[in-house]
Amino acid sequence: MNADLFGQWVEANRAAWVPVVRWQEVTAETAQKAVAQGLAVAQDYVEFGTRNAQLLGEVKDPSRWALEQGKLASEFGQKLVARTADYLKFALETQDAFGQIAESLAKTAAGANNNGGDNKATL
Repeated sequence: MNADLFGQWVEANRAAWVPVVRWQEVTAETAQKAVAQGLAVAQDYVEFGTRNAQLLGEVKDPSRWALEQGKLASEFGQKLVARTADYLKFALETQDAFGQIAESLAKTAAGANNNGGDNKATL
């Protein structure tokens, strides 16, 4: 009897930690993606600044410089738009992952209330 009770206690504890572990996994993945996005944007800014400095040193005609500067700014703007789309995509993926965890917890809680405490979380 005590072994059965102990086994139930161990299973209940294991089940309780499943969503916590998944939450931490999603959080770590999100942080990693956010850092990668930030580094990519920083790299784009460095590249833009470097190319702008090169342009200032190479082009002597102000009208040509303005034209080249416009092209450079346009390319940089396109990169930022693409980075923003990537960021939005991973933000939506993260929102969906956390939503799935919350939904699973809600189902588990509802099931525990309906069937006398069988609260096994599945993710």
